[in-house]
Amino acid sequence: MGFRTYQGNTISENGWRICDTGEIVKPLVPGTDNVRPEVRRGAAATILVAWAALWHRRIWRIDSYRPRDYWGFSWDNDIANSNHLSGTAVDLNATRLPWKVRASVNMPADKIAAVRQMLTEFEGTVFWGEDWATKDPMHTQINLPEGDPRLDAFATRLDNGYLWVYGPPDPDAFPLPAGYYYGPLDGPAESISGLFPTDPQSWKDGLGRWQKTCGIPETGIWDTGTARAATALQISNGWPVTGYVFEGEWNVVIRHGQRPDLGGSGHPADTARGTRQDLGGCVAVPDHPGHRRIPVRHLLFPIQQREHAGYEVRGEPRLGGACL
Repeated sequence: MGFRTYQGNTISENGWRICDTGEIVKPLVPGTDNVRPEVRRGAAATILVAWAALWHRRIWRIDSYRPRDYWGFSWDNDIANSNHLSGTAVDLNATRLPWKVRASVNMPADKIAAVRQMLTEFEGTVFWGEDWATKDPMHTQINLPEGDPRLDAFATRLDNGYLWVYGPPDPDAFPLPAGYYYGPLDGPAESISGLFPTDPQSWKDGLGRWQKTCGIPETGIWDTGTARAATALQISNGWPVTGYVFEGEWNVVIRHGQRPDLGGSGHPADTARGTRQDLGGCVAVPDHPGHRRIPVRHLLFPIQQREHAGYEVRGEPRLGGACL
């Protein structure tokens, strides 16, 4: 019992050993009426079952079709290196979402957007079959090879309550995925304003909680008051002034009880540190949890003052330009 060769292949398309039933488990998908997909034990099972639970919660029920239209591990397959042979893929709502038919034929745009949001939240650990040239929108698979440490790390976060699928969630955890922050609507994809149509309510609620704790209006969106509070915290902690709410700004307020000094002028661009400049390059900030490399164009005070503050600036200051 363990691993096998199938039609000359020992490894499935995503880099996992093709296995037999000895490596397969059938965990219950939380929130469903006895949906138990056959999946590879360990981190793959944790991640795929969490994906199925959120799909059931946000997209369509996966327990209403009888006898079933969800699939996991398969002993045989038309594709000789299919990821189903390694137990690292699931098919959900297979009747509604047939193979070789693009999702938009049968899935409303808001549902597609919701799946895209889930992909963001799963941080690269899964791949959706809609993104293949030959469309397979029922299909989701593990996107990293067997043994990749990111899988165990992400599975541990899920077990500890991330996305509210398993176990009691950490009530004070930063609500956004790794690398994301609260910022303007016209920022990059990682900038969450609370104004985009598919921003999850839990993300907006998290920002509202931070705002309320800071003593500013609880709007649930990134606004002038939010930028002002974040700026005050950044100045008092000696961090780069952006007006955005990263994990660091979240933790000092929610976990450590710090409150912003809101006695300033009101808008972050009017702080004593200087005015916004659109500069190229990046600033590396090793002592700020949640800030790692910040595009210089997002900072709200001149580059000379950043250098005096001890920040390492990468790239020459110039108008425009991109972060390296």
